Amino acid sequence: MVGLRAKASAFEHPKAPHLDVLRARHFTAAMQVVFPAASGAPETGAALTDVSGALRDASGASTSGTDGGARGFYVAHMTLADLLDEGFLATHVKADGARLHALSADGRIDRDDVAAVTPNGQMHLSISPRAYRRLGVSGLKSDDGTLKRRCAVNLAKKTFAPGGAFRDRLVDAARGLRATDCALAAKRPYLVTTSHKTLNTSSGSGVPGVVFPEGCEFFKRRASLASTFVRVARGELETPPAPASYVFGREPRDAEAEQETLSEFHEWLGEVSCAETGLGVRGEGAGTEIRGNVERHRWEGFFVPDDVIAALFFCRRVVAGGAKPWAALTAWGFPDDPSRDTAVDAGGDG
Repeated sequence: MVGLRAKASAFEHPKAPHLDVLRARHFTAAMQVVFPAASGAPETGAALTDVSGALRDASGASTSGTDGGARGFYVAHMTLADLLDEGFLATHVKADGARLHALSADGRIDRDDVAAVTPNGQMHLSISPRAYRRLGVSGLKSDDGTLKRRCAVNLAKKTFAPGGAFRDRLVDAARGLRATDCALAAKRPYLVTTSHKTLNTSSGSGVPGVVFPEGCEFFKRRASLASTFVRVARGELETPPAPASYVFGREPRDAEAEQETLSEFHEWLGEVSCAETGLGVRGEGAGTEIRGNVERHRWEGFFVPDDVIAALFFCRRVVAGGAKPWAALTAWGFPDDPSRDTAVDAGGDG
């Protein structure tokens, strides 16, 4: 649990450490924005907050396609050899400004071979001992009690090119893999998108353009957005007040109290996440209905750090403009993401 000082004046600075926390998670499976509902809503007919522009960055550019709606992405069936394809890497990893995001979609990290490519050009692998020996990459022993190995390969490195000894050996090994050696030898589904900073790579349908290697079957998908009122009270309070501070006092007693307030607020947000969808729920008395006291907006799909940062800036604009007294953003990652181990994020073979 990390508290971000979203009100800090330096938050929008490009080098602000706050944004590094969000950029450290390369892949996000779902995002949720929570606002307190307007007084009497929805009984008075008050509308939900318009979040159609939430995934636009601070400059107004859309991070999610031409219409500002939910981000588009691909589900592509690829082998490990496809991920290492020379043309694919030249276009989406090595090109100036290119940032590829690819993640295994159907593997269990505790027992399956899984792979991911992060926007800094690192390919992350969580593989079995047999696959580890066959591929000939270096790696660390897993700390989750399994025999898995965690490996990283720097695909963006200049020496990772045809003619390079390590690259040629790895590509040959990937092409020669059998299903009994490594699950990545077969065509497996990957979630794929790009966040190119210098070129307009949109395919015209809100899905960033990706040129896949020959023989790869792929489908375009869009993230979903569900907005609703829910009711989750906190004791006698309709909604708990947002924590006044995310930087705890110097006195141990003050710090402990402030930490408890923040923890209770996060616990309440968890209850909001799990609340039944709808305007309200039936009360104890016959015919009574408890109206929603919270707006909940949830996107589900495949998101990159730019999307999460854009959603956070949207929340800041809503609060700064006086439309809401506070806003809360929650982001969930993928449990089987091999890139979440930051110990091997910056190095890697290659």
